[in-house]
Amino acid sequence: MVSLLFFLLAANNVIKVARDSLFLSHFPIDHLPYVYLLAAFLAGVIIAVYTRYTSELPLYRLILDSNAFIIANVIIFWFLIVVFNYAWAIYAFYVWSAIVGVLSVAQFWTFAGLIFTSREAKRLFGIFAAGGSLGGILGGFGSGWAVNLFMGTNELFWLIGALFAGAFGVVWLAGNELSELQTAAVKEIPTSRETKAIQQTGALASILASRYLQLIAGAIFVSVAVSTLIDFQFKAAAKTAYPSQDEL
Repeated sequence: MVSLLFFLLAANNVIKVARDSLFLSHFPIDHLPYVYLLAAFLAGVIIAVYTRYTSELPLYRLILDSNAFIIANVIIFWFLIVVFNYAWAIYAFYVWSAIVGVLSVAQFWTFAGLIFTSREAKRLFGIFAAGGSLGGILGGFGSGWAVNLFMGTNELFWLIGALFAGAFGVVWLAGNELSELQTAAVKEIPTSRETKAIQQTGALASILASRYLQLIAGAIFVSVAVSTLIDFQFKAAAKTAYPSQDEL
C-alpha cells in the first residue's frame, strides 16, 4: 500500500508539472480561470457518475482497470499534443489531470479504509501518507531532473505512464492478498436497514441532513477557493519569470 500511494502521488506531481508547463507556454494566463471552472464542472459530473455506477464493483479490480485506462490515456495525449500538436488537447489534458488526480488517490484511500480496521488505520495510515509524501517530493524533483538531463517537457508523458505502470504492477503483484482482504472486509460490513437507507439517500442528502457534514463541506470549499487563488497567482508569476516551456 505504501508503494502504491508512492507511485500515485509521484505520477500526479509529474502530471502537474507537464500540464502547467504545456498550458502556460501555449496560452495566456487569462485562459486559466476558464480551465479551472471547466475542470471543476466536469470533475463533479464524472465523479458523480463514477460513484453511482461503480459502487457495486470490486474495488481491487476497479483500481487495476483505472490504472490501465489512465496509461492508455497518457499515450493518446502524447500523440495528440506532441505528434499532432493539437491546441485543444492541452485544454483536455489539463481537465483530465484534475479528474485523474482526484479519482486515483480517492480510490486508494477508499480501498485502505475498506480493508483496514480503525485500530489498524491509526497505526498504518501515517506510514502510507509518509510514503505518498515521499513519492510527491521525488515526482516533483524527478520531473525537473528528467527535463534537464534526459528529455524535454513533451517526453514527461512517458514518465507519467511509467509511474502509473508501477502502480498497476504493485496492485497486480499483490492481487491475491488484496482481493482476499477486500472480500473479508465486505463480509464484515453491516447491512442493516439503517445502513441501506443511508446508501440510498446519496451523498448530497446526507450532507444536507447533517450540520457536521455541512461544516466540513464549507471548510473544504473555502480551502479549495483559497488554494486555487494562490495557484493562479503563482502560475501568473511563473509564466512571467520563465517564458519557455522547459523552464516552466
